[in-house]
Amino acid sequence: CSASKDGSAASLGATLVQVGVKARNFTPAVQADYETVVSEISEVVLRINNRWPGAVIYMELPTITLAQRLQLWRRAYAAVFTSVREGLNTYPLEAVFARRNVEPGVVVLSEFASCSRV
Repeated sequence: CSASKDGSAASLGATLVQVGVKARNFTPAVQADYETVVSEISEVVLRINNRWPGAVIYMELPTITLAQRLQLWRRAYAAVFTSVREGLNTYPLEAVFARRNVEPGVVVLSEFASCSRV
């Protein structure tokens, strides 16, 4: 993808919004894993935003309600779920449901996602 003279995210025509939910990703037993992942995410976000200012918006929330998730999924043209280890995750199904009355979007699932075979 090519950027215009200013190199901003607006010139790319897309912004990646990533919402981390601490309640889903954190248990005291895996504190070191959690800290490593948060550090890696911060590093990647910084690197991308240095190249294309405003291209990535990252936030971590303690929890996220169903209503908030449905609003997020409805606004997203694409939803990407890249799990490595998880239990049942209904978020991809929620993303499909949220766009049922608007233009269809894309849901990309990791082969490790529990609902990837639904």
